[in-house]
Amino acid sequence: MEKKTNTEKTEGNGNCVYVGKKHIYRYVLACHKNLSEKGDTKIVARGRNISKAVDTAEIVKRNYANLSEEISIGSEQVNDEEKKKTLNISTITINLSVT
Repeated sequence: MEKKTNTEKTEGNGNCVYVGKKHIYRYVLACHKNLSEKGDTKIVARGRNISKAVDTAEIVKRNYANLSEEISIGSEQVNDEEKKKTLNISTITINLSVT
């Protein structure tokens, strides 16, 4: 099964934060850095880490007065090679930008 455990990866313009197993304030700090440098950030999570991504977005929104958000939810199909079946994993993408 594929797993994403990296804290931050660059995608396109480098403003994407992948939420994983680390402490929530690491992701909050990464979002603050992206918002101050680039004016926007994207928070991406899958499966059990979705609640941590939502908490991260709420903490970041609390610290910025003029922040707009766009939320996208969906699911991905992942092949589990051990069990030889396809799993549906929920995903969320939260775009935050300073207006």
